[in-house]
Formats: sequence, C-alpha cells, structure tokens
Amino acid sequence: MKQVHGAGASVCGLVVGDFNNTVNEYRRTKGWTIKDSIGSYVAETGGIRSQVDKDDVTVKLGGLIDRLRSRYSLGYTPTNEKRDGRFRNVRVKISSEAERREGKMTIVARKGYYAPR
Repeated sequence: MKQVHGAGASVCGLVVGDFNNTVNEYRRTKGWTIKDSIGSYVAETGGIRSQVDKDDVTVKLGGLIDRLRSRYSLGYTPTNEKRDGRFRNVRVKISSEAERREGKMTIVARKGYYAPR
C-alpha cells in the first residue's frame, strides 16, 4: 500500500461475474475462504471498483476510462511540516452550500499520503 500511495496511483478494477456468489459457492462446496484482494486498495487510493457481466466488460472498461479522464486533482500545503515519512490522513468534504446547489454528490478520494522524509 505504501508503494501505491507513494506512486500517487489510484487502483481501479472491474470484477467480472458475481463475486459474492462465487465466494459463497466456494465456501459452501469446498470450504474455501476467498478474500477481496482489490477492495482495500480501491478504498485507500480513491479508485473505482465495478461489478460487471462478462458481456459488458468492454463497455464498462470504456466507462471507467472516461471517469478517470474526468477526475479532478486537488492540492494543498499541509500545516504539519515534519518530514517523517508517516502516513497523513486527508479528508475531503463537500460544503453544505455546494450540496444544496448541486444536490447529493459522492467524493471518491484517496485516504491520505505519506509525508516525504
């Protein structure tokens, strides 16, 4: 995760098929436990994860690429000037004025960054 954050990357993924049904089927028939290996990366890096049918992969991938092209980047200067390499949480919120004007919105953003050393 530290390397992904350090690279400034956002992890995105298309999960083909019904992941939850597959997990339940393997648990029931084979006793296996399958973990969502991409979910935590998506959540931490502000990425996008979509469930798709195999017939829709091309269309959904195109939509995902379009969404990535239309993302905004924000920058700020932190008040904590320590160069300690520690993870710094960042929270982006929508102002109540903007929400009244634009309606309900969802922010998809990374959870933070690692300070330089």
